[in-house]
Amino acid sequence: MVSDEMVKVKFFGKFADSHGTELLLENAKGKTIQELLIELNVEGAYMLAVNGVLVSCNVTLEDGDELAVMPPVGGG
Repeated sequence: MVSDEMVKVKFFGKFADSHGTELLLENAKGKTIQELLIELNVEGAYMLAVNGVLVSCNVTLEDGDELAVMPPVGGG
């Protein structure tokens, strides 16, 4: 469960390999996803979701949010 004063970041695929599967952050409120990903050294193409909804990297995070960082889906 995410504390009301924290943001949970969940990593999938290649991002989980380099960053682990989950982080709980106390200092993420008010930051954009892009700012947070730069701080965490997350590079490359990715898809993002906050609380289960796909979003862009300019969304501002709030306490209690759950951010998912996933590799892009490919297919044909």
